[in-house]
Amino acid sequence: MPTFATEDDVRLKCQLSESAASSELLADCLLQAHLCVVIRLDPGIDPELEADRLRDGEALLAGALALRALAAGQAADRRSVSLAGQRFDTGARGPALSEAAASAECRGWERLAPVLITPPAPLPALATDPMPLAGED
Repeated sequence: MPTFATEDDVRLKCQLSESAASSELLADCLLQAHLCVVIRLDPGIDPELEADRLRDGEALLAGALALRALAAGQAADRRSVSLAGQRFDTGARGPALSEAAASAECRGWERLAPVLITPPAPLPALATDPMPLAGED
C-alpha cells in the first residue's frame, strides 16, 4: 500500500530543505509513519474521502521522525569550541529540533484522530508478592 503523504508533503509541513534532510531519510520516515497509521486506521473509513486528513497527519508524523533523527545527529556531533574569547556550540539546534518534533507528532495524531480506532486500554499493573530487600530478613 503506498504512503498517504509524499516527500514534498513532509518537506512543506516541517520546512525541511533538501540540504537539511536527505530524500532517503524522509523516505524511511514516511514508511515508518505509514506503518504506524495503517495499524491504527479504522477499517470502516474510506481512505479516498479522508485523503487530505491522512496525507496531512502522515506527513506530520514522518516530519516528527525526521526532526528527531536530525536532533539525534546534532547531539552526536555536538562540540563546544572557544576561540579568541568567543564560544561556539555546534549542537545548539538539537533541543529546538526535539521540540519541533514533539509538536509535529502531536499535531499529526490530532489530525488523524477522527479516522483512527480507539487504542486498546492499557493492561492493569501486575503486583508481585513482597520480597525482602538485600540485607533484610
